[in-house]
Amino acid sequence: DHQIDLDIPRCHQYHPLLSSKEGHNKMRRCLRAWVRYNEDLVYWQGLDSLLAPFVTLNFTNEAKAFCCLQELVKKYLHNFFLKDNTLFLQGHLLIFRQLLTYHDPELAVHLYNLSFPPELYAIPW
Repeated sequence: DHQIDLDIPRCHQYHPLLSSKEGHNKMRRCLRAWVRYNEDLVYWQGLDSLLAPFVTLNFTNEAKAFCCLQELVKKYLHNFFLKDNTLFLQGHLLIFRQLLTYHDPELAVHLYNLSFPPELYAIPW
């Protein structure tokens, strides 16, 4: 709850609905409900960004926004929100590094020479 309370006011200030007091309250309620509903998962910074479009599109229906987030995470991102997601993330970062090397080898070498691994920029949340 503490991290959610920190994230909500500082995120999504670009959008009039999400930056409003009502928008903050809707986001907070949906995220807290998600945390309680998914006892085997944890809130990581960035979950609010996944929720934001669902709250925007369903501003008058928080239950629908919650269900959309729930299904998105369940179908595509379940392992990202495990209490210990280290191995899962390391696998994705390795794939990211390989894709970067394939698509932009010059940039990949430059970042490598700077000792700037994907862990520092690919998962900012």
